Amino acid sequence: MDALLLEQHGLCAVTAQSLQPHDAEQIKDALVREVTQADRALERARTALRKDVQKAERLTQQPEYVQIVDGRLRERLQQDLTTPTRLATLLEDIEERERQVVALLAEFAEDQARVVDACTSTVEAVLDSVEEVARHSRLPRNLGSWSSQRFLSLELRQRATGDELVRRLSAEVDRLITSLPASAAGRASALPEAIDLAKRLVLAALGGRGNIVAKIIKPTQSLDTVERESVTEIQKFSGGELLTVSVLLYCTLARMRAVQRDRRIPGGVGTLVLDNPFGKANYGPFVDLQRRVAAAHGIQLVYTTGSNDLPALGRFPLIIRMRNGVDVRTKRRYVQVLERYCDAVAAGVARAQDDGITSAHLLRRAVLHTEAEPDAQAPAQDAV
Repeated sequence: MDALLLEQHGLCAVTAQSLQPHDAEQIKDALVREVTQADRALERARTALRKDVQKAERLTQQPEYVQIVDGRLRERLQQDLTTPTRLATLLEDIEERERQVVALLAEFAEDQARVVDACTSTVEAVLDSVEEVARHSRLPRNLGSWSSQRFLSLELRQRATGDELVRRLSAEVDRLITSLPASAAGRASALPEAIDLAKRLVLAALGGRGNIVAKIIKPTQSLDTVERESVTEIQKFSGGELLTVSVLLYCTLARMRAVQRDRRIPGGVGTLVLDNPFGKANYGPFVDLQRRVAAAHGIQLVYTTGSNDLPALGRFPLIIRMRNGVDVRTKRRYVQVLERYCDAVAAGVARAQDDGITSAHLLRRAVLHTEAEPDAQAPAQDAV
């Protein structure tokens, strides 16, 4: 009080003795007002302290903070902290904990920046590959109206780049982490599978669904028209149309991968084995389309089938008939080559079709030789 009197009113022990009653009354009223205001401010501070303490207590009980607040600090927070002496003992611990949390947050920010940077590189590579697929889907020239057309067309709308891409991916990473339950914290298994995560990040880079439009040319009985359909309509295609689309897409992807790997191996990109495709697609123009596109992309198509459909089989320059065999002694299974039919088959099929034949079995049997037939190595005869 002496300090207050000296500071506010210039009174000390000496000057107070000469103070007039009127002046003393004014000083007394001023002191009462100041003390009253101070008391009210103290009560407001105590009320705010009680609210903050209750808020801190509630935070320590929430599941997401159970692993963060250590047991000693939680126990002390549950005590009556409205007493200033008890609160003062916590200030040093709280400040130290604050410094630790700030340091952890800085580390988390650096880790997130590295994660976002890796996600950015991955998303850009995916989107570049998507656009490259369309470039490699260009069809060969000998396909009528389809000649030199892109079988697959892609449109990427609202594709973000630079800082905008980083902002979108950072926000998506935040949403992903926030959506994880507290019990899954720190477990890599809680994250989505790689392909699902890549899809989610790519959609975020494009601003959401609907910003990538993919269309393909629908196979038709003739190649006179170019009819593009959304890839979402593929499920409505017939079996032959669906198989033809699948083969063409495979050829496109195989060609793109070969270019990315800078593959210059003689003989083409590779081989695609089709398991009995004639059960779904024996329509001649579709088979020709598959073979022409595959040849243009350097891919050899191998059709495996048990079908005897002459119009379909007669389009191939080489037919190999095989049979499953078992070694009785070792019990091992083998695939045996029985017959090889080359270009002569196509001519034979053409002649057979002129006679109205649509299906046939080709059998080979040994010729019995007699003494009148000195050539014991005479070739076997074919019977149709």
